[in-house]
Amino acid sequence: MYKVRFHLARGENFRKWQVLHNGKREYYDPESVSLVMEGCRLHNNPRVARIINDGAEKSVCAWVSCSSVGVVDPKPPGESQVLYNPRVTPNWCDGNGKNLDGMSVPRLSTSGRRIFMG
Repeated sequence: MYKVRFHLARGENFRKWQVLHNGKREYYDPESVSLVMEGCRLHNNPRVARIINDGAEKSVCAWVSCSSVGVVDPKPPGESQVLYNPRVTPNWCDGNGKNLDGMSVPRLSTSGRRIFMG
């Protein structure tokens, strides 16, 4: 199983995609590549997300688990964006604000710092 999240800790990998698999961490520049994730599930720690939403410092509280991750040339954005920013809303959501926490999705892909279905 792979675990994908956006890395926000200061340092050389700040604002890069972090992919964890079998104890190994890899980082990808969102402007240089797109990630294609298969067999995905959207994870969120609602307790931590709520604390961040109330004004606390950001910490790891959301990620995508998936069965595989491909690294490809940058792709254009898809139509159905999946959003996560606990400062705005403490859960994964679609463009209409629908809560997507825990949702299984066959395929997700990145375009820059954004995630899209399909």
